[in-house]
Amino acid sequence: MWAAKFAAHHPNVVVLDLSSFKCGHDAPTYGIIDSIISAAQTPYSALHDIDANKPGGSIKIRVKTYAHSLGLHKERLEDVSKGKSELLHQIDQKRLALLTLKAEQLAARSHHDGALAQQIADITAKVKAYEEAHKGPSDAERAAVNRDDLRRTGIVKLGIKRVDGRIDALGEQTMNAAPAAN
Repeated sequence: MWAAKFAAHHPNVVVLDLSSFKCGHDAPTYGIIDSIISAAQTPYSALHDIDANKPGGSIKIRVKTYAHSLGLHKERLEDVSKGKSELLHQIDQKRLALLTLKAEQLAARSHHDGALAQQIADITAKVKAYEEAHKGPSDAERAAVNRDDLRRTGIVKLGIKRVDGRIDALGEQTMNAAPAAN
């Protein structure tokens, strides 16, 4: 109980509660410790019912479970971050469209606003940088990756070699394709 109170008041301490089983005379302390730790909002993990014969195996399984849970949480955070980034990009695109419209309206009235032109240039650069950073692989890069995947897996892709050296996969031929080379 003293350790739980100490951990509850110390900002740089987390609690890991290990026990092999809940014994009758120890059971009442579990509730008290849990309430102290919960009230203080101290990071807390309880690993009860650890196998007494092979505690290493029990802990190893739990650590793998924690690692998996943390991996899932990381993926969720990355998805939220990606969604937020895409939303900010869409806002910048809309802002650029509106500022461009405003500049056109000012130009129609023979007015020029230097600050507006600077805003448009800044946002245009920001939008282009985002699109450059997030553009997908080209068709040639995707085809190279697919060929490498096929080689690794041992799958054979059937096709027809054309006179110009191009290989059309079966099912992609058109009616007016050049005749096959011999």
